[in-house]
Amino acid sequence: METTQHFQYLCYHREYFVNRKYVGYIKLDTPDREVQGYNGRQYGTATEDIVLDKKVVKKGQEYYTECITICGRTLK
Repeated sequence: METTQHFQYLCYHREYFVNRKYVGYIKLDTPDREVQGYNGRQYGTATEDIVLDKKVVKKGQEYYTECITICGRTLK
């Protein structure tokens, strides 16, 4: 687990959006890109079905992802 001065990082989420609507996430142990959040958005077209919990991004659909840090308790 990584830490900063103020928070303990628990994990990272790659969040999926289709037509600007939140579809779901995949939990990651390490970030998959350098820039996270809104500025780190990556756009793509699904080459196969992406299964996210109860929803699916279907093959051929356009989507974008954001990598979000999930923080734990404060370290003060």
